[in-house]
Amino acid sequence: MSKKSKMAVYTPDHIANLIGAKHHGSSINYPITYLLIDSRKLVFPSATLFFAIKSSTGDGHAYIHDLYQSGVRNFVVAVLPELDLFPEASFFVVQDVVKALQQLAVYHRNQFDYPVIGITGSNGKTIVKEWLNHILQNKFHIVRSPRSFNSQLGVPLSIWGMNSENDLAIFEAGISKRHEMSTLHSIIQPNIGLITNIGEAHNDGFSSSAEKLNEKLSLFQGVDVLLYCKDHFLVDQQVSQLLTTKAIKKVYTWSRTSTAANVFLYKIEQHHRSTSLYVRVGEKEISFVIPFIDQVAVENAMHCFTMACYLGVSEDVVGYMLDLPPLSLRLEMVDGQLGSRIINDSYNADLSGLLSALDFMGLQNQSWKRAVILSDISGINKDVEKVYADLSSYLKSKKVKRLYGVGSVIQEHEQCFIDNQIDCLFFKDTEELLNNIHVSDFRDELVLIKGARNFQFERIGALLENKKHRTRLEVDLSAIAQNLHQYKSALRPTTKLMVMVKAFSYGAGSFEIANLLQYSHVDYIAVAYADEGVELRRAGIRLPIMIMNTEEESFSSLITHNLEPELYSTEISIAFAQFLSKEGISHYPVHVKLDTGMHRLGFEEQELNAFFQQSNVQQLMHVKSVFTHFVASEDPLQDAFTQKQLAVFNRLCISLQHQLLLHHFRMLVHMPLLQLQPKLLLMQSA
Repeated sequence: MSKKSKMAVYTPDHIANLIGAKHHGSSINYPITYLLIDSRKLVFPSATLFFAIKSSTGDGHAYIHDLYQSGVRNFVVAVLPELDLFPEASFFVVQDVVKALQQLAVYHRNQFDYPVIGITGSNGKTIVKEWLNHILQNKFHIVRSPRSFNSQLGVPLSIWGMNSENDLAIFEAGISKRHEMSTLHSIIQPNIGLITNIGEAHNDGFSSSAEKLNEKLSLFQGVDVLLYCKDHFLVDQQVSQLLTTKAIKKVYTWSRTSTAANVFLYKIEQHHRSTSLYVRVGEKEISFVIPFIDQVAVENAMHCFTMACYLGVSEDVVGYMLDLPPLSLRLEMVDGQLGSRIINDSYNADLSGLLSALDFMGLQNQSWKRAVILSDISGINKDVEKVYADLSSYLKSKKVKRLYGVGSVIQEHEQCFIDNQIDCLFFKDTEELLNNIHVSDFRDELVLIKGARNFQFERIGALLENKKHRTRLEVDLSAIAQNLHQYKSALRPTTKLMVMVKAFSYGAGSFEIANLLQYSHVDYIAVAYADEGVELRRAGIRLPIMIMNTEEESFSSLITHNLEPELYSTEISIAFAQFLSKEGISHYPVHVKLDTGMHRLGFEEQELNAFFQQSNVQQLMHVKSVFTHFVASEDPLQDAFTQKQLAVFNRLCISLQHQLLLHHFRMLVHMPLLQLQPKLLLMQSA
């Protein structure tokens, strides 16, 4: 592949050669731009190559039929399905699907020679990566791991995002057992390394912290420079040995205690909601503020600032340190039902992360009653009894009154918590807990949810978090079918139809109505809020779904469930663009609302031009439709105003089409039927 191409585009034949696959089925050579391992995250079927991976939780081969029905035509498999069932599909048969994915990623990585930062450590990898992107994005065109893609599967998918428009890459690597890092090293091939720390996370796979650290440090074999904190004695000791053996070329360090470090943190001032940090870099003294007060945030921020110093942009990033964003992967506090507040920290349950979460809980309103839902603590190999006894005392010091324990290990140490007069309930697994708790159990409480990833505690958060935007209205289902037929009979055959089923179809049964529309070959469904779209997806609705009231809190759900947002203001559009950039997602389908006279929601002309002229918007978003709201299209007395709106709408569409260089552009008009015949018509379901 040429280094000049902007996106990763390979032909299936090329990929087959790269991974040593045997080709079966169709000979149609669809170009490949996207790699997929999770069928739920399909966005662009015709340009997608699906890797049918078999794991302990499922077999990707089971989803081939559904993906084929959705338009996917290229599959990497270990077991060849019956070809007659998939006449247009190409299957590439390999012995090991995971290794094929990794092999393809290695080839793609080798097409680019700009700097690649590799990050590993026990904790903080994702936060440091995202904060580095935040402070460096105005100096570099960055590609990075989406979310916490740091595993044997996540890293190859991250590498696939590299293209010639970038001049810096930031990838994280995580391991849980021996001999995993060598594979990640061959894929990432970093020339700048950063290790965050070494702690208890994933201790189960190693005989000692030293062994785990050695495995992690193998990511940095041959790097030009390794950044780390000298105050971590074990890290400093073993890195010094790597310098002696010339496994790494040089180091660049920071410290609170050693003036020999390249960046010396000589003073910390903690305020009510922020922390001022004072550092010395050579002869320069620099100060900056971060919007956090916990020690974990200080360490992660110093990792980032030290990297900025090494890259020579320390003074340029000082202002960006002040608005470092909180990350939803950890310590996300949201409104719960019945007056409760939920601290959702269900990403992992290692001891250091748990103590940090309890510290965060301790900073909240002291009048709240406190409960903790906790799984078995991971990474404890010895002194298990003492760890749980100490944890019990720590819970008591943070005024925790109730504990819900999930897992066999924590249940074995029930007495530790009873001794400190903490009310306890224990469950063998998350399913049993969900079957035995009620939302009313947590009325007016502050609840910390802290669980190892395999316990799937996100299900508990979904139960306890506040549900919004539910309304009720009685609707005649047969009348909807009749209305649909009437609309379709009045349209040209080439005109597509979008049906509004917002507010869960007005309480009439969202699945029943959506299923009727799907059966009737409607082209699009539109709903008000993302949670409505999620429910439709869970019920098996595959139609494209537009979300009209796009909210920042729903961005993750949009991507997960393949929902298409309406962009109606500069603020929400910028926020969504930043989210797509953070997640490493490009060309995501969106719908643009224009304000042509109603003056409620929608882009006005100046805002529209300013937003879509930004250089990265076209790469991040794919505009599927543009629409407006005709205020009085049903009133003949207001036809002059309607025609004025239409003229403005047409002019803005042409302007936007010109800006985005679109060849296929659909116009969506929100109105009862007019003489106008657009390419895509929006109707209401009641």
